[in-house]
Amino acid sequence: MMLKSCGVLILAAGKSARMGSPKFALHYADGLSFIQNIFDQYLRAGCSKIVGVFNSAEYGRVSTLMPGLAEKMTIVENPNAEKGRFTSVQCGLAALSGAPMVFIHNVDNPVVKISVLEKLHCNIAGFDYAKPAFSGKGGHPILVKQNIVEAVLCEKRESTNLRDFLKHFKGKWVEVDNDCILWNINKPEDLKRFEKYR
Repeated sequence: MMLKSCGVLILAAGKSARMGSPKFALHYADGLSFIQNIFDQYLRAGCSKIVGVFNSAEYGRVSTLMPGLAEKMTIVENPNAEKGRFTSVQCGLAALSGAPMVFIHNVDNPVVKISVLEKLHCNIAGFDYAKPAFSGKGGHPILVKQNIVEAVLCEKRESTNLRDFLKHFKGKWVEVDNDCILWNINKPEDLKRFEKYR
């Protein structure tokens, strides 16, 4: 499988204030949690080293909420999650050190299309990262190479924005045919619309 060497970082350390409950534990209509679906799809794609980053409040609950998942996925705590998403990226990438390429996936982007992952991988040659786009709008996940991983781990400014950070590297936007790469489930009304899709 072409994606076997790729690591996966699932960012799930946000407070989920607008949703009112942890987004990683939200469920599809069939009962599968967001994070379980994301994990399963990457596993199906051939990725074996998968890391999930959680804030300190939720870190201890992951094993209870999803015991089967906690046994398969590397669970990482971000004690500084309140300082921003970049700190979670750093925590997760530290646990994936050595992977030649890493997919960075937000847990509130619950749909994973293997065809999108493969297209990013096929188009990253000659670039530092690849990002999917639909009708010219960038989405998720992004695929980054080792040089970006190393640069992120060396960055001292905790307030750094990943999007701005990537502007220092050579990236390629890869047009895909599915708008699911743009979906963000942040509020209860977003979840209701998403459940209709499911």
